[in-house]
Amino acid sequence: MSKPKDPIKEFEDKMIKEGKSLSFIKRCKRRLRDVVEVSKTMWIVRGRASLGDWYSMYIVVYDENRGKFRCSCQSLERHYSGRRRKSMCTHVGAVILYSMVSKSDSD
Repeated sequence: MSKPKDPIKEFEDKMIKEGKSLSFIKRCKRRLRDVVEVSKTMWIVRGRASLGDWYSMYIVVYDENRGKFRCSCQSLERHYSGRRRKSMCTHVGAVILYSMVSKSDSD
């Protein structure tokens, strides 16, 4: 019988394969406890000034038709939104990690 894989290690491996930095991964892990699932395709991530957030919360939505996550930090009226739309933000990364951990806990 094989040992179940650690979801945090799986997340780290996945993000490294996608070219994300260790700093990005660390920030996502710090945000893990800030994620609240609203529905199967929507989460709220509490903002943290210590991580450079300007707002108290961010909304992450999974677009099932496009197969992509969107975060409110990428909205046109938000600071640095253009830069953030070009790659995955740590709010989305935290939601992905949260989903992997939640799935592991329910298995």
